[in-house]
Amino acid sequence: EDLLKYGLIPEFIGRLPIIATLKDLDKDALIKIATEPKNALVKQYQKLLEMDDVELEFRQDALEAIVDKAIERKTGARGLRSIIEEIMRDIMFDVPSTPDIEKCIITKETVLEKKPPELIIREETEEQPKNKMLFLAMLASVLILMTIIFVPALSKFFSIVPLSSTQWLIAIGLSFMPLMVSEIIKLFAPKEEK
Repeated sequence: EDLLKYGLIPEFIGRLPIIATLKDLDKDALIKIATEPKNALVKQYQKLLEMDDVELEFRQDALEAIVDKAIERKTGARGLRSIIEEIMRDIMFDVPSTPDIEKCIITKETVLEKKPPELIIREETEEQPKNKMLFLAMLASVLILMTIIFVPALSKFFSIVPLSSTQWLIAIGLSFMPLMVSEIIKLFAPKEEK
């Protein structure tokens, strides 16, 4: 009867083997659709942000708010994509451009009031400052070595006096000075107790 009212002709309806009515999906079913399948929307965005070393988390109340919007719009599971895309659009541009973000948490306020998500900033470990120091020392050594190597070559053009063998040894020793100083600083630096 519903199909007849909708405008389908009786000859066509008679050819349908089974007529079944569908119920709207409830909240729990929509949340499962958004989170559980292999290619679920939430998992897709988590994977995309994982490429930038950022963990994405949807709080339960945020998922419920997304589902409520889909039910309110009467779009069902198909409407979940547009709702989540709307929420994630700015986040997908902002988060990867900030390298020190460790975790992004989507909250109910992010969904309903369009507030920014909670961002957890990555703390610097002890290794990072040491690595920076070592990198700077190595860079200084390379620059000094390059000037030592290129000064004799440039001396032909700028009439600079070439270096003697003793001067070469002193210059090479000086090029390793920044590395040695950084190692000495590491040796005598006070160690923090945890």
